[in-house]
Amino acid sequence: MVTGCCLYTMQGQDMFSAMKDTSGFYFVDFKNYPINDHSLALGVFDSGTGGLTVLDAIIRFDKYQNYSVEPVPDCLPDFGREHFIYLADQANMPYGNYAGTGKTDLLVEHIFKDVQFLLSDKYYISNKTGSYMSGKPRVKAIVIACNTATAYGQKKITDYFEQIGFPMKVIGVIDAGSRAALQKFSKDEEGSIAVFATAGTVASGGYERSLKSLMEAQSDRKS
Repeated sequence: MVTGCCLYTMQGQDMFSAMKDTSGFYFVDFKNYPINDHSLALGVFDSGTGGLTVLDAIIRFDKYQNYSVEPVPDCLPDFGREHFIYLADQANMPYGNYAGTGKTDLLVEHIFKDVQFLLSDKYYISNKTGSYMSGKPRVKAIVIACNTATAYGQKKITDYFEQIGFPMKVIGVIDAGSRAALQKFSKDEEGSIAVFATAGTVASGGYERSLKSLMEAQSDRKS
């Protein structure tokens, strides 16, 4: 597992342009990206170390038979043969405070920087390093282990990837949390779901939208 934090700052350039600038640190060669290389790591990011609980859940996850892929636990971690890169953007934390101060655009920029870091093979040793290094492992899928980053960034990331024809899977914790909450209810059971989250996540309405969407999908399957 590789860990890191974002320290590099931009100078008047938006992330979409920066990732296309072949001469810059933020350039990502999407056209020649080894997306089908199954030996690549799984990327997980959060604004801090709280997302390590999500990474731990992924590492311990056991729902399928590893060899037959049947939906039956076999006491072997389903991701036991995978490698992981965890990014904690502690230089810009906490993400939950940005929306309340009217800085959602800056928040989205930080989120895209996280994504760029996971996709790129470039990195800085520290904020005092004058030049960057290369050779960092890249990823084949991204997990956003942060409610706020999921609420404000997941759709923008997936929309951008679709726009450029880049088939990278981006998974957010909001849908996963909503799905797990709904599984606690039996058929036609009524009840309330409490959401403990940052002010930014609550203000985004992310959980309300996710729960509503999942419940509508369940209703469609029943009818």
